[in-house]
Amino acid sequence: MNKPDLYTLLKQFNAIGGMAEVGQPGFCLLMALWQKSNELNWAHQFTMTNAELLYKAGFNTVKNLIDVRNKLCQLGYFRYIKPTNRKKAGTYILNFNLLDLLNYSPKVNSQVNNEVNTIHYLPQVNRMVNSEVNSQVNSEVNSQVNSEVNINKLNKTKLNQTNDDEDDNKAGDSKPAPASAAGSCFRLFEGEFGRPLSPLEAEQIADLVDTYTEDLVREALRRAIAQGKRNIRYIQRILENWRNANLHSLAEILDYEQVVEKERSNKNAAVAAFYSRPLPDPDKVKVLQQKQKEEVLGAVAYIRYTLGKNPPRDAAIRLAQGYGELAGDILAELFREGEACNT
Repeated sequence: MNKPDLYTLLKQFNAIGGMAEVGQPGFCLLMALWQKSNELNWAHQFTMTNAELLYKAGFNTVKNLIDVRNKLCQLGYFRYIKPTNRKKAGTYILNFNLLDLLNYSPKVNSQVNNEVNTIHYLPQVNRMVNSEVNSQVNSEVNSQVNSEVNINKLNKTKLNQTNDDEDDNKAGDSKPAPASAAGSCFRLFEGEFGRPLSPLEAEQIADLVDTYTEDLVREALRRAIAQGKRNIRYIQRILENWRNANLHSLAEILDYEQVVEKERSNKNAAVAAFYSRPLPDPDKVKVLQQKQKEEVLGAVAYIRYTLGKNPPRDAAIRLAQGYGELAGDILAELFREGEACNT
């Protein structure tokens, strides 16, 4: 089949008992791959990262994604070629002749002629499914499928609960599996950005969550939005600055910012106190200056009376030092205008 269509694939999938065989998670994964193929003009071979597939198929964890993918590969729905690097895209080779898969599952032969049964769609692909069905089937079938879509349409919460239940059955644990940190961040970023994320952005956000934790990524996003910056690079710089400052948790960041803010406040208070101090009274300043000048002239007269009109420098310095802070003014007055002195 060179150019398949979504309705034909869904009909074949239901005819071979696909939903009973692969379950809801397997159907979600197939829908995500078919959507990607449709975007590429129904290419049967393409590359796709785990982060993009995790987001489009609605899985909680990468482990769940890998388990379901391995099962579908064994059943013959597609072939998967692993990438050489974890962050690179793997290669998917889809099988569009789903009726050939009857050889993999003989027990479903009696279902070949069945009509299309109830199909559960992911929220991300509902619009695409409805568009394909509306354009390629007659009005009677279209009405039936749309009715089933409206009745059985699942929201993201219900899908996550289904995946959690299946994980619990495998592990034998009664506690539900934790929600994916990257998945919750995807929804938060889309809400703040006001648009769907691109595959590259989804990959970048998944890497940030792995590197810095979900709490720090959420806080960096909040601060970026407060500054009017809606791009991943700006958020990454915020996270890098925290790491360079050796801050690895939200509590450490808040404590550090409190210390910085306190130091800034103390500095601002000191500057404000300096510029708000009262200025001295000009009249008092003049009186003090006049008094200081009289003391200097008196000291100069005493030194010249004691040591002579042209006193030796060393002896004059020793006497001037006895006047404390006035010593500099006394010596300047004593030896001003280049008066000669003995050494």
